[in-house]
Amino acid sequence: MNQRVTLNRALSKLGYGSRTQALDWIRNGLVKVDGKTCTNPLEWVDLKLQDIELKDTQKPKQNTIALLLHKPPGYVTTRDDELSRPTVFDLLPPDLGYLFPAGRLDFESEGLLLFSNDSLITNLLTDPSHKIDKTYLVTIRGQLTPESLHLLRNGIKLNQKATQPCKVKVLQDNTESSILEFILNEGLNRQIRKMIHAVGSKVRKLVRTKIGTLTLEGIEPGKFRLLSPTEIQKLQQR
Repeated sequence: MNQRVTLNRALSKLGYGSRTQALDWIRNGLVKVDGKTCTNPLEWVDLKLQDIELKDTQKPKQNTIALLLHKPPGYVTTRDDELSRPTVFDLLPPDLGYLFPAGRLDFESEGLLLFSNDSLITNLLTDPSHKIDKTYLVTIRGQLTPESLHLLRNGIKLNQKATQPCKVKVLQDNTESSILEFILNEGLNRQIRKMIHAVGSKVRKLVRTKIGTLTLEGIEPGKFRLLSPTEIQKLQQR
């Protein structure tokens, strides 16, 4: 499967540094693609098929770090926010170095986020082709009909594209609100919220509880835990 991204994003994914740093390196002629200098940060490259290197620099050797954060609502999953809202990086100590989040949770949502300085781990968890299940507890307004549940489970059109089939289990069901468990392995922007809206309801609360076999257990909101070397090795060997 191709992994085509812009050159500045490729350098970030390969662990050289941030996209902002990559822009400067590229514009200053310090980046080679397949042995040739490239000065266009928006050049499309393939991470699997092309050789990308930073001149006179080796990719920094570092111990692999991975951690699980219990994101509270009211934080964005970016380093900087144009509206000056709190970001998930405010909850992490700066001495951990440059970490990549494996996917995002929107401002209102809460639950499990994984961060790592190994972009191969984060790419593995976010690329739908690897079919890593993510589990969510979703509280919605009112009840869903059997027809609505069928649509959610078997694919529903969002922006002219059908979602992939997923597992939806009703955990609690009453006229005021219902609690559903979603298990899916794609991660479209605000996907569950849009799916619920498409069947005539509204999400009141959304919590990601699992990524693969990793869970929120023992992690309080706003806190994190570092993964053990064994847990990291299992991720790298998937």
